[in-house]
Amino acid sequence: MSIKEKVLEHLEESYGKSVSGSAIAESLGITRSAVWKAVNVLRSEGYNITAVTNKGYCLSESCDALTEAGVAALLETKELGRKLDIFKGVDSAADFARSIAAIGAAHGTVIISEYNVNTNRRRSTRKSTGPESSGIYMSIVIRKKLPEARTPMLKLWTAAAAAKAVSEATKLPCTFSGDTIICGGKPVGYIGCDIIMSKQTEFLNYAVTDVCLCISSTSENNKFTPLRTAANTGIHRSALSADILNRLEKLMSSRNDEEVMAYIKGITV
Repeated sequence: MSIKEKVLEHLEESYGKSVSGSAIAESLGITRSAVWKAVNVLRSEGYNITAVTNKGYCLSESCDALTEAGVAALLETKELGRKLDIFKGVDSAADFARSIAAIGAAHGTVIISEYNVNTNRRRSTRKSTGPESSGIYMSIVIRKKLPEARTPMLKLWTAAAAAKAVSEATKLPCTFSGDTIICGGKPVGYIGCDIIMSKQTEFLNYAVTDVCLCISSTSENNKFTPLRTAANTGIHRSALSADILNRLEKLMSSRNDEEVMAYIKGITV
C-alpha cells in the first residue's frame, strides 16, 4: 500500500471528523510533509479533503469516493469483502466475478465497478443504467453449503441487505420487488443472482450475487432514478458498500429462518 493509500485509509476511518497531520504522520512513520503531499495528490484525484488550523484534515461527508481502503475500514464482516477489488473504469464487476468464481475464487470475494456497462448481452433480466451512470455495481462470490431448496434465499438475503442499507443511507423507505430495488417509491437499482449447483451433490457449488445501484447519471435514457436524486442528498459509496456487506453476512449467518423471513417481509410490505 502506497503512502497516499495509507493516508486515505486514515481519513476514511475518521470520515467526517478532523485528524491532525502529525497524528497521521506518527501513526504511519512518515513526515508531516509526506502527509501534506499525499493529501494534495488525493485532492487532485477528486477527494474533498478540508484542512482546518489546529484540527487537521477531514474527508468531507459530501465525498462519495469509492475505494478499497474506505470500504475495508468500515467492514465488520469476517468473510464478505475481505478479498476486494474495485474497478475504476467501466470494467464489468459481474463478468469478472463470474469468471473468477468458475475457477475457484474464495467465498466472500467482492468485485465492484464504479461505472456500469451494458449487461443485456449477458442476461436478458439484467438492465443497463446507461453508459454515463456512476454508482455501486457489486458482485459477491458465495461458497456456502446450501441444499438446492434453500438457494433462493441467496437472492432474498442480498435484496434485503441492500434495501436496508439504502434506507439507512437515504433515510427513505426502501423495498424491493422482483429484481428491482425501490427507494422512496422510485427504482434505483437491481439485484442479480447466478446459482451453480454441484454435479456430485445436491448442494450449492457457488453463486454470484449482484447489487447494482445508480448513484448519479447524466443520461436522459436512464432506467433508474439516481440515488442522489431520489434522496436529494449525498451518498458515501464506500460506507454504503460496506453496510450492504455487513448486513448480508449477518443474514447469511442467521440460523433462525423465521426471524430472517420476518426481516425480509418487513422490507417488502
